[in-house]
Amino acid sequence: MPVYNAPLLTIDPKETRRYAGLMRAKDFDEKLIEDACQDARLLAEPRGIWQLYDYDCENQIVKADPPFHIEGRKIGKHLAGCDKVILLAVTVGDAIEDMVTKRFADGEYASSVLLDAAATTAVEQLADGMEKAIKPKMAAQGYGMRWRFSPGYGDW
Repeated sequence: MPVYNAPLLTIDPKETRRYAGLMRAKDFDEKLIEDACQDARLLAEPRGIWQLYDYDCENQIVKADPPFHIEGRKIGKHLAGCDKVILLAVTVGDAIEDMVTKRFADGEYASSVLLDAAATTAVEQLADGMEKAIKPKMAAQGYGMRWRFSPGYGDW
């Protein structure tokens, strides 16, 4: 299974703000968001894996070992006509989650929420990086790629 190990040099504060639900908060202290991004970057242990599988789009079956069915009308529509799928997983490690839990338990609610939002931003950035790294490999094999579709999107 191919591995993706890329450094996490920055975490986008604007996306962190969005994941924290603060897009309409005009007077929120930006330094708190920047600090959360920096803490997340320092705690992160970014890693990812991916694998290419044959895919039966008529029945929404990933031909892995063992094969499995992908449920959801929207993911089925997204993958219509595809004969391959790439499954990928990304993590920033347990240290961030442990710190989010600790800060929440210590009553540092804003810090906990912001760190969690920064971790989510980091995961999305890593997944974006994986997509960019995989795309030329697939193009060399004659495949195009559709945009990433994650659990939680639509009805999947």
